[in-house]
Amino acid sequence: YNVGSPHGLSIRELAETVRAALGTTNDIQVLGTPTGSPPSVYVPDTSRAMTELGLKVKVDLPEAIRLSAVPNP
Repeated sequence: YNVGSPHGLSIRELAETVRAALGTTNDIQVLGTPTGSPPSVYVPDTSRAMTELGLKVKVDLPEAIRLSAVPNP
């Protein structure tokens, strides 16, 4: 099963989301990206997990990043 979200984003968009979610100002460099080409976007097919297991997106990506990055005492 693919789990995650049915919403795609590019590596740059993911990096920008991580930076914003964690409140950092780190520079972002995406290496190996051809100029003038549309960004590649990966969207896992989560329909099987949603249909067969009843999985739903409950936490948006920025919150999932914050929860994953910050230790929970």
